[in-house]
Amino acid sequence: MDATGPLQWTLESASTDINIYISNDPTLPSHVLCYAGVVEVKASVDEVAALFQTHTTDLYKEFRRRFASDLLDGHNLYTLARPTETHPLKAVNIKWTVNEMPGGGLLSNRDWCFLESMYEFDQNGRRGWVRAVYSTELRCCPDLQASLGVVRGTFFRSGHVFVESDRPGYLRGTLLFQANMNGGFQKGLIPSWVVKAGVRRRIRGISDIHTFLRESRLSQGPLVGAWDFVDKATRQRCYLCSKKFGPLLRKAWCRKCGEVVCHSCSSKWTLSMSDTPVRACSACALGLVAPHTFAMDAVKSAPAAMVAPHLLRRDGSTDAGDKPLRQTIGDPTDPHRGVPSTHSQPTYRQPLASRIEFYDIGSQHKRGISGKKQHQQLLQSVGFEDDAVYSTQGPIMLADARFHERDHTARDDFWNS
Repeated sequence: MDATGPLQWTLESASTDINIYISNDPTLPSHVLCYAGVVEVKASVDEVAALFQTHTTDLYKEFRRRFASDLLDGHNLYTLARPTETHPLKAVNIKWTVNEMPGGGLLSNRDWCFLESMYEFDQNGRRGWVRAVYSTELRCCPDLQASLGVVRGTFFRSGHVFVESDRPGYLRGTLLFQANMNGGFQKGLIPSWVVKAGVRRRIRGISDIHTFLRESRLSQGPLVGAWDFVDKATRQRCYLCSKKFGPLLRKAWCRKCGEVVCHSCSSKWTLSMSDTPVRACSACALGLVAPHTFAMDAVKSAPAAMVAPHLLRRDGSTDAGDKPLRQTIGDPTDPHRGVPSTHSQPTYRQPLASRIEFYDIGSQHKRGISGKKQHQQLLQSVGFEDDAVYSTQGPIMLADARFHERDHTARDDFWNS
């Protein structure tokens, strides 16, 4: 927090993922809590804004799971402005929520009726997005302390602000919490440290945005079927860290790209398309592997260091397959570097994410580029300077018999693992 604003902020705690600040606002009563949490996340403005959309029941449910685990109930009372094609990041709502207070039931829960405004802005050439929250009074949402035993809290200047930082590809996020808890806290009957502990817990929750962004990326596009997994027998080392598999380093499949990785390079994630946690590698979680239906566009625009590992395989041998991505890209001694692949009979099936396909709008089926010359032109067109992207198997067409193949061994191995 810089010193250019109207408030003087004091650093209360610092960690690797979040800094928490505290301040006093002279324009508000002395018992109003004023906290701020600051994080830096690798994401775009659009990715972050998507996490806070709540204009549908499903979106609001996801928002509560991610950022408001202490939220007992909540409803969108009025939608004053929905996102549009021209302003996809703008929305205005009136909400009512109930939050659980710390103390194991010793304190009354707090409910809130507030105006929520979200919009995009530009600050000195840097793109940003804000979610502003301010309490309001409505006749249709009266004080419920007598009927439900909850104490009505008051939001002042609260919300989230994300702005592009000095680091390319990163955002600086700030969660501001200015609120009057009212009830016994206002009267001095409740120790301040009890309520402040709950506020700090909410502030620290913003640091989980890293996890939620990765879940959101992994939820884009389908999961890889078992028949598209790389055969574990062809992998002696983790495809990401290159550590050798053994009794203490188990093999695992990434459900997004189909590669074989170790457990240290993969985690289980809660995705919208699956009722159970799904294992995915760290490369897919960071968005380095593009969804297969848009692979061409993603490969053309991505820097070489962010290309999916599967698009960099030169042949079907185990040694080449085990060569880590970071070595393959920058190795000037690699005999295949800059030379389009001529392999037509790979010894393994490529994962779904590595098949380069495009959709012809003029037809109703996917079409692939066939022929050796056309295949080489395709590979050269997606190169990065003298580092080209290669695939040992050409694009798949629906009429191609290979499209209907099923690796029953891999599928059975997956379901029995």
